[in-house]
Amino acid sequence: MIHVVVNISVKPGMLNQLLEIFKANACVVRTEKGCIEYGAFVDAEDAPSFQRRLGPDSMMVFERWESMKALADHANSPHVIQYRANVKNLVISNTVNVFVSA
Repeated sequence: MIHVVVNISVKPGMLNQLLEIFKANACVVRTEKGCIEYGAFVDAEDAPSFQRRLGPDSMMVFERWESMKALADHANSPHVIQYRANVKNLVISNTVNVFVSA
């Protein structure tokens, strides 16, 4: 199984707009062959004090894929290419990490 963690930072005040675009695209992504899990997450407001907050202009995306091929197919799909174009003016930076189970 392939695990993907993406940390996305957006321009100040643009997180809700990014989340709207993400959620619309996520509905399509979840139907892709090999997609096990795909979702966006933001800071929990009531988390214990040991939490390292992302901040109001950041989110994480957690993905699970059946195979590296499924992930590659996802990354090259037309709707993901369009998603990237739709959010490029909102995003300051993103970090993508791909993991396999140890």
